[in-house]
Amino acid sequence: MTKQSHTPGWIVAAGDSRYVAIPGVVKPINCGSADRARLIAAAPELLEALKQALRDGERDGPASAMASLNIVGRAAIAKAEG
Repeated sequence: MTKQSHTPGWIVAAGDSRYVAIPGVVKPINCGSADRARLIAAAPELLEALKQALRDGERDGPASAMASLNIVGRAAIAKAEG
C-alpha cells in the first residue's frame, strides 16, 4: 500500500452537486457545475493512480503499469464521471 500525499476524502458536497467538500476546509468550494465538481473531487485519486502506474512500470515494466491503471485508474475515472 502506498502512502497518500494528498488530502483524502474530497467529495461532491451533499445538497448542491456544484460544490466540493474537502476535509479541513471550512467552506465547500464552488466548482461551477456538477461535472467540474466530480472531476475536482476525483483529482487526488486520478493523480495517485498515475503515480502508482509509473512506479509499477519503473519497477516491473509496462505490463505492470497497465495492470495498475486498469485497477486503480478505472476506479478514479468512475468517480470523476459520476
